[in-house]
Amino acid sequence: MILSVSRRTDIPAFYHEWFLNRIKEGFVVIKNPKNEHQIRKVNLDPEVVDSIVFWTKNPGPMIPYLDELNSYSYYFLYTINPYDRNIEKDLPAIDKRLRMFKTLSEKIGKNRIVWRYDPIIFSKEWDVDYHIEQFDILSDILKYYTDTVIISFLQFYRVHRKSLLERGFREPDSDEVRKVCVEIVNLCKKKGLKVQSCAEEKNLIPFGVFPGKCVDDERISGLLGEKIKGKTDPSLRNKCLCIESIDVGAYNSCLYDCIYCYANHIKKDHRISNAIRHNKNSPILLGEIEDLQNLTEREAKSFKMKSEQLDLFDEFD
Repeated sequence: MILSVSRRTDIPAFYHEWFLNRIKEGFVVIKNPKNEHQIRKVNLDPEVVDSIVFWTKNPGPMIPYLDELNSYSYYFLYTINPYDRNIEKDLPAIDKRLRMFKTLSEKIGKNRIVWRYDPIIFSKEWDVDYHIEQFDILSDILKYYTDTVIISFLQFYRVHRKSLLERGFREPDSDEVRKVCVEIVNLCKKKGLKVQSCAEEKNLIPFGVFPGKCVDDERISGLLGEKIKGKTDPSLRNKCLCIESIDVGAYNSCLYDCIYCYANHIKKDHRISNAIRHNKNSPILLGEIEDLQNLTEREAKSFKMKSEQLDLFDEFD
């Protein structure tokens, strides 16, 4: 079992105490975002949790407590973009986030931190030259602290499409996509970084960018020193190659205000109201659960391959 922590909110930034309490208690309660009446209890025993994948733009609050996760395999997907704070509102300054990237990498190892340059936004201000220049600057710093960068172009989700277009954001044309990708690939080759795309609708393979997995069984196998094999998660977008995971977060609970974010679709004051419902000692991220005894337990099992499976896998690999 893989834990996703979390595509729906920034748990390392805002809810790390809660998550570490769940680790200590050995279980977490999650609610299906498409059916609020479907509430499940999930076992967090290290024997069944193959890895934890953290998604964040600010791991700083959690870094001092990472030793509490020594029984688990984990890695971070850390987003650092070059945009101003009118676009990614309330984030720490970029120089501070770069220092945190360095601190985190030196603590856990560069193979356990993946840089996300995502989304790539186009506007009158942010054109091909801008992205090439900024990627060059950022990669020159981060090449010492990670081995992989994930890119994707901005997707105009229905919930934000109108406001994004009103701000002057636009779809890049095919030539702009080609130029950005080719230059990013060239820069990554020079700096020893692997580059891959994330759930990208555009075909970037001709430009040297191959589809990748954020929740990645190959990376997890390398961290564990044991082969795992997970199926592609059917609940995610069509182009997403991530293997199955259980997300422990909740939508509309992130207190950053990135205007392109698909996980926030209500105004910030309403999200603050949601966050007020958070109790770090509750088994669920938002609110309380009164009757734990009668909750259905979601099946949790390891993806580690048994010896007979490995023999068969090696034969056909």
